[in-house]
Amino acid sequence: MKEQGLPAAAGAGTSKLRLNAEQWSVLQRLARDGACAAGDRPIAASWRLTSHGLVATDRKGCAYVTLSGWHRLRQGR
Repeated sequence: MKEQGLPAAAGAGTSKLRLNAEQWSVLQRLARDGACAAGDRPIAASWRLTSHGLVATDRKGCAYVTLSGWHRLRQGR
């Protein structure tokens, strides 16, 4: 059974991608604050986060957490 609102690829049966402490922290900050909060320095997402589809960038260059990224956050550290 797939979770509501998530593509089948992000559901059960996928292995948990291991993230180091810095990558985990960046993913959490992006989920909490977003990358382009007014007056703040933009949060730079690592190549690993973007290449695995956890984070993407919009037209303005602001990083955001994808559905796969939200799924990974729900899995926990």
